[in-house]
Amino acid sequence: MAVKQEQRPPEQQLLPGENRLRLILDTALDAVISIDKNGLITEWNKQAEAIFGWPAEEVIGKLMSDILIPPAYRAQHWQSFRKFLEDGSSKILNKRVGVEALTRSGTIIPVEVTVTVQRNENCYFTSFIRDMRCEKKAREKILKYSKELERSNQELDDFCYIVSHDLKEALRGIQHFSQFLLEDCADRLDEDGKKKLRTISDLTQRLGELLDVLLQYSRLGRTELAIGETNLNDVVQNVVQLFCIKIQETEAEVKICQQLPTIVCDRIRIAEVFRNLIGNALKYTDKKGNKIDIGCINNHTRALGENVFFVRDQGIGIAPEHLEAIFKIFKRLHPKGAYGGGTGSGLAITKKIISQHGGQTWAESKGKDQGTTFFFTLPQQKSVLITTQ
Repeated sequence: MAVKQEQRPPEQQLLPGENRLRLILDTALDAVISIDKNGLITEWNKQAEAIFGWPAEEVIGKLMSDILIPPAYRAQHWQSFRKFLEDGSSKILNKRVGVEALTRSGTIIPVEVTVTVQRNENCYFTSFIRDMRCEKKAREKILKYSKELERSNQELDDFCYIVSHDLKEALRGIQHFSQFLLEDCADRLDEDGKKKLRTISDLTQRLGELLDVLLQYSRLGRTELAIGETNLNDVVQNVVQLFCIKIQETEAEVKICQQLPTIVCDRIRIAEVFRNLIGNALKYTDKKGNKIDIGCINNHTRALGENVFFVRDQGIGIAPEHLEAIFKIFKRLHPKGAYGGGTGSGLAITKKIISQHGGQTWAESKGKDQGTTFFFTLPQQKSVLITTQ
């Protein structure tokens, strides 16, 4: 018994020859336009009609340059056209090229064109043309938002700098006058009054320290990197030397695990990064004999192939849920006076410095009393800028 073959809908049946080619051309998302060796249009698909506004019957047989090329570019177009016919040379064949094209209404629009050569009787060149108006608008919008964001960030940096500077002057006055009262009017104040004045003095000093941090943090965004070739071994050894008394007191052992590379970076700021990380490693521990390892690897899964620097300690550790929060400015996980106090700004400044160098910063810890490892990357800088203080 013969099996009855299912009949496909007409639109799914294969169309013979030219009808099938016409269906392909008219359903293409790009304009497809062909011209002969005289520059006359021989093919103009539906998308060409939609983009440029001309129906096919009005442009077939006309010069493509008169229809699509803006008047300012026509002489150059014909010069390139004739040169190709003479010696076969062209700078745009089989490449995506961004140009401007003319519509029926006289509007000039951005398009992307790819031109191919066929060399037959009816078709010598075929152009595949994509309307780039939407992409251009999107790029312009992104560029606009980027500039607005850059301006907003600069204004915020300027605001932080000015406000911090002005507030410090006022705080300095409050602190001085409270100190004068303690010294000059001590005999007229009871113990409670003296305590309150001391509290005022302590609070203004604390606020002054926080404003110093804000000034430093905002200044990082206001100055360029002063980059140059830097031997990181020298940098780390100098930083470790600064902590020699603290290292002796805590019986800590600081070890550079291997030779560190020489890279192009801002030496002073990278020294500050190591100073913050090594200082924290010495500070946040409950026992003596803390071992601190400093080194560089290039096989970390978070940055494969990159130089990843690390400072590893055996200190109090960090709970996993706090590993991101510790890089926020003024964020402290402990009471104000614990582990020697501080403003909670060192890691925020560290992250900003590394970010300015195009790198990333992160921390890893298994939790309480399991120690912490701080990592950062330092991509090579490609230019040298002079710091503008």
